[in-house]
Amino acid sequence: MMVKEFGIRIKSNYKGNIKYIISNLIIIITIFVLYELNNYIFIRYSNGHIYYFFTCYFDDLMAGTLMMSSINIVLVLLFSKRIKNLFPILLMMLLIGIFWEYSPNIFRENAVSDIADIVAYEIGGLFYWFLFYIKEDGYV
Repeated sequence: MMVKEFGIRIKSNYKGNIKYIISNLIIIITIFVLYELNNYIFIRYSNGHIYYFFTCYFDDLMAGTLMMSSINIVLVLLFSKRIKNLFPILLMMLLIGIFWEYSPNIFRENAVSDIADIVAYEIGGLFYWFLFYIKEDGYV
């Protein structure tokens, strides 16, 4: 049985979709809270290498997780599918990372690209996979 609201088809008999969407929304909210904490606390009260990490890479780490949560919410809502395997997640983060790091160079000559940012996207995607891999195997 299918329910159609707002032009989106959701399988009404699959309660796992709703739990999955809620889990991803919790991740997204957590990332926004961490982003604000980073801007107002972590960067202000750190120094040295820790300051450099929070200034340059912490947002990129969270971006990989945020993107996977957002993509999977859309996929579940539209197709009742999700990206679960590690390889597609890492491939997607690589392609997104390359796009976000190197496309601004086309439009702005003072844009800076850093391979470590792409690695941070990958680690964020890996973290997302790890969260759901553990959860689906029943360890959390």
